Amino acid sequence: MANQPAKSSYRIVESMLNIEVEKEVNELIEQGWKPLGSLLIVVKKAAEGDEHIHYVQAMVKS
Repeated sequence: MANQPAKSSYRIVESMLNIEVEKEVNELIEQGWKPLGSLLIVVKKAAEGDEHIHYVQAMVKS
C-alpha cells in the first residue's frame, strides 16, 4: 500500500516525580518520539486536603 499515510502514535508520560518524566521523555526521544506541547504541571487536591503535583508530557511518533 504505497499511498497510505504513516500511522501516528500518541502517548502520555506522567509521574509525581519530575526526574522520572524527564528520564522517560529522553528515552522516548531516543526511540523517535517527539514532545507535543509543553510540560504540564498539575496540582491535584486529595480529600484530606493534601496537594499532589503531577508532571505530564504528551508524546507523538509518526
